[in-house]
Amino acid sequence: MKKLTFLWGITFLWLFGSCSSPIDYNTSIMNEVEKVEKEVLKITEQQENSNLEKTQKAFQEGKKQIKSSLEKLENMSAFREDDALRQAAIKLVKFYDEFFTNENQEALDISAITQKEREVKQNLIDAQCAFIKRYDLNAVAKGVWHKFDVVSTILLIFAPKF
Repeated sequence: MKKLTFLWGITFLWLFGSCSSPIDYNTSIMNEVEKVEKEVLKITEQQENSNLEKTQKAFQEGKKQIKSSLEKLENMSAFREDDALRQAAIKLVKFYDEFFTNENQEALDISAITQKEREVKQNLIDAQCAFIKRYDLNAVAKGVWHKFDVVSTILLIFAPKF
């Protein structure tokens, strides 16, 4: 029993403990955002194909991912008392959560969320840029940012332009 408790404690620290470097911290946060955005993209694709059954399945999978990512982000601690990046990511994930809890899933109008999505996403981009500058990560910023940028660009392609 003591071994099991010890292993669970180690696992908990590994999953939710403080990251040792700003790169790890940034990557951990952005990986959770990327997982959620991929689920949003799946829903968008299914709606584009007018496939109600697959859209509903994508909603269910999205709800699970949002819950998981939100829990991980909320349980992370600030990096050296710097919490802006994590808070911006939580705000974006909570924004998506509002739409995953929409009871009329098949009638979800993706175009209606585009402007608000852009604002919340810009807040995360600004927080990440500030974090990168604050911890002098400019040398690795392109590689770290690339994964999020690709998903965001794909999402914005599907959204109507205003």
